[in-house]
Parts: sequence; structure tokens; C-alpha cells
Amino acid sequence: MTQLPPIITKARARLLVRAPFLGSIALGLNWVHAPEIGTMATDGRRAWFNPTWCEEHGVEKTMGVIAHEVLHVVTK
Repeated sequence: MTQLPPIITKARARLLVRAPFLGSIALGLNWVHAPEIGTMATDGRRAWFNPTWCEEHGVEKTMGVIAHEVLHVVTK
């Protein structure tokens, strides 16, 4: 298992503190390094992320997009 970039780790941790329900779901997803996608995507079990996009937009925005992707999981 490869280690996640710090930006993803920080954003998931911050989401866990601010919105524990969404954060706990985010922790349960399998995170996949995917520089070919624009931002992030999910299929309900995995979450793909573009590390360059995350770094350019910072922890707060990355956290928001993670929450958005988790809501896709929650609402199927």
C-alpha cells in the first residue's frame, strides 16, 4: 500500500474533525493516485485524486471536494 500525499491526509483528518460522519466514510475509501483526472472521482468504493490539483488548491478546498465525493457514496 502506498502512502497518501500529506494534502489528502490533512484534508481527510480535517473533514473527520469537522464532519465526523463524512470523514469516517472518507477514511474507509480506497484512495487512488490518478493524475489523469481533473480533480477527484469515486465509484463508491474507491476515490481517485489528482495530487497536483489538490496541492494547487490547498487543504480547505481539497477537504470540500472530498466531502462532495463522499456525498456521492452516501447517496449512491
